Amino acid sequence: GFLGVSCAASQTPPSVEIRVQEAEPTAEVEPDVGQRQPPPGGAWWTAPSPCEDGAEAVPVAEAPEFNAFGCRLPDGTPHGWFTSWYENQRLRRHGHYDHGAMDRTWYQWRPSGELARQDEYLADKLHGRSRTWGPRGVLLSDCKHEHGVSQGFCAEFYTSGAPLRQFWYSAGVQHGEFESFFPNGSTQEKGSYVNGMRDGEWLLCDEKSCRRGAFVGGVETGIWTEEDPEGVTLSTEDYSVAGQRTRIDYCQGHPCKRTVYVWRP
Repeated sequence: GFLGVSCAASQTPPSVEIRVQEAEPTAEVEPDVGQRQPPPGGAWWTAPSPCEDGAEAVPVAEAPEFNAFGCRLPDGTPHGWFTSWYENQRLRRHGHYDHGAMDRTWYQWRPSGELARQDEYLADKLHGRSRTWGPRGVLLSDCKHEHGVSQGFCAEFYTSGAPLRQFWYSAGVQHGEFESFFPNGSTQEKGSYVNGMRDGEWLLCDEKSCRRGAFVGGVETGIWTEEDPEGVTLSTEDYSVAGQRTRIDYCQGHPCKRTVYVWRP
């Protein structure tokens, strides 16, 4: 069967490990009024030597984060830990600099105290895993980067936690298997990308029907078949002739109308 997926009964995708939020760094203690909430690992600036390479831990009052503490070299370059807070003293951002460039893992929170995103950096560019969360800790995305470019597997989720899309990147463009889902978990679209363009066999569904056919370099080709949720053929479309599309509509399972569309040059 085409793609191994039936329009009549698209199967709920297998559960993916990353659909469940892992235990993430949050506040170690609830802050009292006027007390800054400590970041993951504790109040680093209270350590005997909180900074490295001669940097000094100093208050930072610069836009857009006026309430912050960070390690600065004598010339003012950020180098070492950095933490900022909202006006309610809850954590806003926390991470590490290497001579002015973000590196290691950076965290960002909402004013409510919920973790909003977590990104891995190298030389001021996303490098490694990047995740975002919605309200109540629901994982919304989990993707990977290499030197600032999207690379490898990426997954996105509805605010309910159900899968939204699963796809692959290669050097910043979609390349590999792709699948998207309706909120109920059934397949919406499924196929493959080659260098950023749809290629090969695809399944495209809406709430009323599914279309099956093939792409070549992002262009529909050959014969496409449309079926209703019961698997009954509704129409076929033939892209075999360059510059035109021939559509045949079906009535009660039998061909009843033929229409030829010609592309204008």
